[in-house]
Amino acid sequence: MRNQKSALLLAAITFSLAAMNCNTGKADYETSFFTLELDPLLRPSRQVERCEHCGGFHTREITSALALLNAQRKRGGVAPLKHAADLEKVARKRLEMMVESGNNGHPPGSFAPGKYEGVGWVTGHTPKKVSACYSMDPNVREAGAVMVHVKHGVKFVVVYR
Repeated sequence: MRNQKSALLLAAITFSLAAMNCNTGKADYETSFFTLELDPLLRPSRQVERCEHCGGFHTREITSALALLNAQRKRGGVAPLKHAADLEKVARKRLEMMVESGNNGHPPGSFAPGKYEGVGWVTGHTPKKVSACYSMDPNVREAGAVMVHVKHGVKFVVVYR
């Protein structure tokens, strides 16, 4: 029982720290980078580390950016995108290529079965929006959207249909 209480407390602290805006130090739940998920033993399932650049806590894994993208679309009066697992799989591979190459542009090769691809990056560690092409296009309906923390910022890849 004591281990469960400790794990819950650690989970609450981890979530609170992860939801802090690195630029202001204030809670910023809309743009937190991951949803805290607990395994059966009540431990956080994603590795969170202190960022050497901003001092905040971030996951170093590729995570979904769809909630952030849909919040941005909602603010702009555009319908939300539906999650498409096949598009997210392609977006993850393309983001890995982008990070490995060190480039911020479109990686070479196909993004099929997607119809469009948006790539982008922002400086800082708590973006307020997804800076990628087609983000506010009302004609796209489904997407796989991912992001990852890199030195001095966040990179995005979104594959649309």
